Amino acid sequence: VSVTASNSCGTSAFARELNVTVHPLPTPSVIGANNICPFSIGNIYQTSNNVGSTYSWTISGGSITAGAGTNSVTVTWGASGTGTIRVTETNSSGCVATSTDLTVNITDTTPPVISDCPINITVNNDLDECGAYVSWTEPTALDNCSGALSYSSRSHTPGTTLFPIGTTLVTYTFTDASSNTSTCTFNVTVVD
Repeated sequence: VSVTASNSCGTSAFARELNVTVHPLPTPSVIGANNICPFSIGNIYQTSNNVGSTYSWTISGGSITAGAGTNSVTVTWGASGTGTIRVTETNSSGCVATSTDLTVNITDTTPPVISDCPINITVNNDLDECGAYVSWTEPTALDNCSGALSYSSRSHTPGTTLFPIGTTLVTYTFTDASSNTSTCTFNVTVVD
């Protein structure tokens, strides 16, 4: 840049050359999951790690449990709702920029996945009974947020229910902490 001085006495005859250095603004962006289970722990969010930069994170709907001041933080999210996370980067030249908010949906809409739902069972009636006591291995379920689940209800108990002659529907229901449900059904048929 060339600068020439000027005042009420006139303009300087000599132009002066000045070097101007333009430092680019940082361009932080938040990378991480935006669909999270309620009360989920250990969620990692990060931005590019630029030498000489410092980072300040802002979060709503959760809390930072590790990494504050670095380019990578670990977050524990709260109850169902919406959370946000953003980062402000200050580079080694003192230039400052803030990312756009990453909106995080804190919700569980996925029902439990049932394993080992029995197939239909057919048995003969028990001796001197108008039915049969029938046993089976009870199903289990796994939930994406709650982990292993026990059934929340069942219509019959294996080995202790006397099933009448004919066909009876057996139902197991699994419900996770967010009230998502899955159902397992099978028939028990007792023949005479």
